[in-house]
Amino acid sequence: MRIQLWERTLLSVAIAIELEAAAPRADAISAPGYTVTEIGLPDFAQGDVVVASGALFVGVGPGFSGAAQSVVRIDGDGTTVIADGFNALSGFAYDVVHDRLLVTDNGDEALGSETGDTLYGIAAPHGSFGTPLRARDIELLPAGSVPGIADIVLDPDAPNGNRVFATDASEAFPPAGRVLAIDIAEASQTVVQVDLGYAAGLAADAGKLFIGDVDGGTFQGSVSSVALPGATGARTPIATELAGQYDLELEASGMLLATAFGDLLRIDPATGATTTLASGFGFASGLFEDGGTIWVLDGGFPGAPKVLRLDPVPEPAAGLAGAVALVALAVTRRRGERR
Repeated sequence: MRIQLWERTLLSVAIAIELEAAAPRADAISAPGYTVTEIGLPDFAQGDVVVASGALFVGVGPGFSGAAQSVVRIDGDGTTVIADGFNALSGFAYDVVHDRLLVTDNGDEALGSETGDTLYGIAAPHGSFGTPLRARDIELLPAGSVPGIADIVLDPDAPNGNRVFATDASEAFPPAGRVLAIDIAEASQTVVQVDLGYAAGLAADAGKLFIGDVDGGTFQGSVSSVALPGATGARTPIATELAGQYDLELEASGMLLATAFGDLLRIDPATGATTTLASGFGFASGLFEDGGTIWVLDGGFPGAPKVLRLDPVPEPAAGLAGAVALVALAVTRRRGERR
């Protein structure tokens, strides 16, 4: 997801200064316990990254530029542009019920824009795209409906796939961030959380909605939770004083993953204990996890834009057990052949 207007003004300056002063270079990713694979992109990294049915979907294009950003699919057939005409791509989510990729754009005010500040649906994203879909033709809400729309997550209490939560990162300064519940079928929205700063990443499980935020004064990140269904109650703080906050994901174990400037963090939602899982990204933004493998979109500041795939290295004991099992299988087969 992208944090919007502030990225081009005061906060963009703060990020640049802090990253140049403190962050390791993007070509030196440190991720103990993981192997790291670089996936190059055809243009500047934008928005988010999602993996579905073996295909990787990611945003690319020049930063905050009217109708100049695209959503591309990377799979065994190469790189395919499936939709274009965006200005400032933000959060992505795959809706398996309707086989559609949901994406947001918060740059309606960009010079030359055709649409923006709303939610879009890319139908059958694994299909053939001789001509990319145009953003203005796939709006799920009218353009301008959510001025600072940032991340999105499907509501786990809506099995029909027609309800999502979205952060509205605010166009104002100081910020007035909020969380919205959006009914796609009704093309309507309801405010469920207020009093946030630059509202950022979202993740959800069966009982909680997790909300990332960036303070409008200090630019420190935080993560909190609110009970589902509804997400209208009081927020419970989980982690504070993070070096920024951009995207959130939940692992199968229930642990949270979070991107924060040059780092990938793991956060225990029960205790708030935070550890650095990987570091050295130029600007870690979009994030996706599946089966223990993690994909991180690196915005390329500094360095080339790319997606980094982190695969867990098997524990030595597990590797030994696997080798023993293979030997046993080979012996069994050989004995069978001799009969």
